[in-house]
Amino acid sequence: MTNAFNWKAFTDEERAKRNENPDAINTPLRRSKASAAAVERIRVNNPTYGTHGLAGKAPSLLKDIK
Repeated sequence: MTNAFNWKAFTDEERAKRNENPDAINTPLRRSKASAAAVERIRVNNPTYGTHGLAGKAPSLLKDIK
């Protein structure tokens, strides 16, 4: 019997019975992979794309801690 608390297990079992790939319908996983691939393509031309560039700020922040 299925209830609101074990719906995930039920859907996983049903997919396994139908021999479906669980990753095929995992939208967040697909979007994450596509986003990572897009960033890697952009980094071919611009190696610093997607980085924060905090290296120059770190020393000034650390001197205040001492």
